[in-house]
Amino acid sequence: MKKRSKCSILLVIASLHGIKSGAILAIDGNPLAKNDEEMSEYNPYRSVVKETVDIALKIALDALISGHASLK
Repeated sequence: MKKRSKCSILLVIASLHGIKSGAILAIDGNPLAKNDEEMSEYNPYRSVVKETVDIALKIALDALISGHASLK
């Protein structure tokens, strides 16, 4: 797969410094379903992508709030 996760370096750096970290990724489709390595038909502006990203952001914010509350 040519596309790589950009968060991996952040996870490694956090781990090296003993900081808890994580990632929530919005995956659009199945990259194994079609043999389109250039992703020429990919459209990141479809409503399903926006909805998925919105859900992922809500999950991430809820996790941050929950983690912050547990520190009190």
